[in-house]
Amino acid sequence: MVCHAGASCRRDGRRGEPKPKAPVDWVFELQAPNTIHPSGFRKNLLEPGDEVTVDLQPTKNGNSNGRLTRLVLADGTELDPQSFRRGASGRGGETR
Repeated sequence: MVCHAGASCRRDGRRGEPKPKAPVDWVFELQAPNTIHPSGFRKNLLEPGDEVTVDLQPTKNGNSNGRLTRLVLADGTELDPQSFRRGASGRGGETR
């Protein structure tokens, strides 16, 4: 069994760009929870309606989904779900 974390968000535009006619829902996937936990990811990290900045690597098929590469919370906290690849410990396992 493969266990990955995932979430979805609604894109309603980028800074400096006109807002799209309709919001686009994006689905993104992360690594296994035990892999991203040291980077600060927790199951209660995001609540519906939270405004965040998401960077992701989109899938090649053009659908609105991909792999999360960076998450910036409204308070400016930046989380890197790929930090485990570089041996970084992210936020050091702090709880949120």
